[in-house]
Amino acid sequence: MPRMSSKICQVQSAWSVQAGGYALYIPCLVGKIWKVLHLLVRLTLTIKISRHILHYMSKPRKPDPKLAALTESGTANPHPEAVRDAAFVESEFFDPRDLLQVKYEMLRRVRIERQRIAETAARFGLSRPTFYKAQVDFERAGLMGLLPVKRGPRGAHKITGEVMRFIEQARAEDEGLDAQALAERIARRFGRRVHRRTVERALARSKKKRR
Repeated sequence: MPRMSSKICQVQSAWSVQAGGYALYIPCLVGKIWKVLHLLVRLTLTIKISRHILHYMSKPRKPDPKLAALTESGTANPHPEAVRDAAFVESEFFDPRDLLQVKYEMLRRVRIERQRIAETAARFGLSRPTFYKAQVDFERAGLMGLLPVKRGPRGAHKITGEVMRFIEQARAEDEGLDAQALAERIARRFGRRVHRRTVERALARSKKKRR
């Protein structure tokens, strides 16, 4: 760019001399205009790229069906980031979000591999009291003992009156929508993850009220 501006100035200077000294010479005007246009193009491209990035970041993420199922059943680990065991870090089979799997593997390490309780519990992101409770529950009822105690329909509080009206309106516009499609629409509209079975139960309750 500087070389081009210099050449333009040289041409203009020579032309000014040949013109007989008239005030026709404008110093490096064309070069300056070229620089301004170049900056405007770069600025326009930067703005477009920024808009694309913001648009991508603002898109709602697609709900994870497994995480939704774990949340619905009450077996979602509230602190999956605390699990530091190598198996859960390196293998896709072991899911730190699955609290049932985390507890079972923790018990197995202590019972079968004879690992220390305190160190094992800490590595699995759990406390010693949690380990002892899981141990008692497992000895009492096996894997079923590790399941959380149900305290009423989980997830029902997510289907508020506003959400239910949204579901009914969506079904009125398209009767072919199933529970999974409605759950995805709820996630996009309200930013709220709802399992398809929760939607199915809400629809069933709505039908009973209309009878």
